[in-house]
Amino acid sequence: MERLARFFRSARLGLTLTVFASAAVAGSCGTDTGSLLTNPPSSLAITTASLTAGTVGTQYNQTLQASGGSAGYVWSVLSGTLPAGLSLSTAGSLSGTPTTVTTAVLNLQVASGTATATQVFILTVTAAATQAGSAAISITTSSLPGATLGVPYSQTLQTTGGSGTPAWSVLAGALPSGLSLSNLGVLSGTPTLVGTSAITVLVTSGVATATQNLSIVVSATAATSVAITTAAVPSGTIGTFYSQNLAATGGSGTFIWSVATGALPTGLTLSSSGTIAGIPTGLAVDSFTVQAASGGAVATRSLVITIGAQPLAIIPPGLAPIPTLATYSHALQATGGVGGYVWSVAVGALPAGIVLSAGGILSGSPTVIGPDTFTVQVVSGAQTATLAIGMTIIAQPPLAATTPLLLDAIIGLPYHQNLVATGGTGTYVWSLSAGALPAGIALASNGSLSGTPTTPGVLHPTFQVTSGGQTATQAMTFNAEPPLGITTASFPIGQVGVAYNQAIVATGGTGIYLDSVIGGALPTGLVLSSGSITGVPQLPGTYNFQIQVRSGTQITVQAYSVSMLPGNPVVITTEGLPGAYPNVAYSQSLAATGGSGTYVWTITSGSLPGLMTMNSLGVISGTPTGIATDTFTVQVSSGGDAASQTFTLTVSQAGVVKITTLLMPAGRVGVPYSMQLLASGGGVYVWTLASGSLPAGLSLSASGLITGVPTTVQVPTFQVTVSSIAQVDSKSLTVTISP
Repeated sequence: MERLARFFRSARLGLTLTVFASAAVAGSCGTDTGSLLTNPPSSLAITTASLTAGTVGTQYNQTLQASGGSAGYVWSVLSGTLPAGLSLSTAGSLSGTPTTVTTAVLNLQVASGTATATQVFILTVTAAATQAGSAAISITTSSLPGATLGVPYSQTLQTTGGSGTPAWSVLAGALPSGLSLSNLGVLSGTPTLVGTSAITVLVTSGVATATQNLSIVVSATAATSVAITTAAVPSGTIGTFYSQNLAATGGSGTFIWSVATGALPTGLTLSSSGTIAGIPTGLAVDSFTVQAASGGAVATRSLVITIGAQPLAIIPPGLAPIPTLATYSHALQATGGVGGYVWSVAVGALPAGIVLSAGGILSGSPTVIGPDTFTVQVVSGAQTATLAIGMTIIAQPPLAATTPLLLDAIIGLPYHQNLVATGGTGTYVWSLSAGALPAGIALASNGSLSGTPTTPGVLHPTFQVTSGGQTATQAMTFNAEPPLGITTASFPIGQVGVAYNQAIVATGGTGIYLDSVIGGALPTGLVLSSGSITGVPQLPGTYNFQIQVRSGTQITVQAYSVSMLPGNPVVITTEGLPGAYPNVAYSQSLAATGGSGTYVWTITSGSLPGLMTMNSLGVISGTPTGIATDTFTVQVSSGGDAASQTFTLTVSQAGVVKITTLLMPAGRVGVPYSMQLLASGGGVYVWTLASGSLPAGLSLSASGLITGVPTTVQVPTFQVTVSSIAQVDSKSLTVTISP
């Protein structure tokens, strides 16, 4: 934050001086003003708003953007130093791999033709691991230098701590007229009134805040002499960011700093605002003279900066116990120092079988059990560091082959499985000690079983593993089986109300199959059990589903689609009822087709003539005693379907017997058929086949009921005869039997 604020002050100061110098030249030359008139302000502008943060050790890349100008863009660093490891190309590509945690304040310039544009950026490089939390922040500026009426003033407020870029504001009081405080902590402007102003400033960094009471005195006249008040500067450390602000009094209140003689340590620079900053790159004790100029007054002071090495220290290794005979290697690490590290054992002795190289590598194979403590030493440049280290050598853990099971191998498919062991030294050598592997499968010494099996079978190999002088075996079962497959290609069409049964046939695997429906749904009324889909379909439609078959470790899935046709509708085929006669026994069977073939008859409305009834088989019977005409409705149900029909039964005096059946309903091969022949007049009817033949599979009862299951497609014509009360009538009928 301090570097950023001083950089901004420097940038503004440079701009003010440039304008002032240009005006002075124009005034002194009289007519030499052409350069000012022929170079109007350019429309060139940098459009990149900010730079993304970088991380140490992570590739960084950002391309700068600009607009306007009259030609291509050429980019450069006007002031500030790029983080170590990064570079800026003339095409505007900022790239590289940052090597050091830092916050760089950069004034970047883009040129296009004769026009230029600049912008100040902050580029932060953080450590590889993100740090949580927010450090406390405090304000280190305890007082402010006086200001002079009408003279430009600039002072940057300073902080320590915090976890991000500090943000500044005035919490209480009022700044002198003409001055303002930027968000970056730069107090600047030109005072317009004489007086003393008391203010309270607030700084925020992350979640941390701090306040400070300050006062500014604006005087009517400026000091005439300059004095550098910084008597000495602190030492620095190689590779560690260094920042120190130089201070002066007197003058006009605004100082321009420079190095008058000598040189700063490599990696450090002095900004015009008086900040020595950078990352030292080498050991140094450098003397130099700085100069501060203000309002025509100049002062100088000799300073010395000493750059030393970082303290040398050994990082505790935290060594884990080591089994005997195990191959071991561990690199010791140190920080600080200058140059490379040279390692050695300063006190004690390493465990038997372990050595320490000059490069800091502990290695070997320990041979003796027990704890050992020794002190290692590292030398870097003129520094030396030591550290006591404990190393424990333990017995090898018992070796055991621990592969839980062998996966089934599938004939013709590539196979791979690694055998598992525990204990020993961790380096395992495998072999087959007994039995055999499936043909096509081989065992590598690292425990890898691989290949393509060619012959099915169940084998019982015994595997052996050796490690650090120990040996262990494990007997296992290895199954090589044919690939699992479902051979049922499709399902036949079903019909609502008709029992359905279809087996699911699979091959391969272990021969033991477990079936399940994993997608879609079976037709309503059907279930999958014991490898077959069975049941009675209830709803018509097309059903899509997936069948999964599992056998051993194999799984296969196949999709199916099956259609269920509507059921055969129930139809009452009895067209009417023959008349009845008083005191004459009456019996008439109602007939129907369709359904499941089992019919249940009921009267749903109306009633039969007195002393007459209808049973569930559809037989109307009884002996009426008087003349009557009754209307009633019957219903027949079968397999979830039903049909109704209204009949009229007349009881009258006997008349002329006449067959009243006009047409025969058509039938279908394989579907139960039933048709009641009808007559009028007479009483009890006796029916016979006079000539011709009924369709194959059908027969005529004496009561006039034609029933059976047609077996052949045909359209036969036949003649039936009915007799009742000594009367006879005959009629030819035709019935069509379709497929």
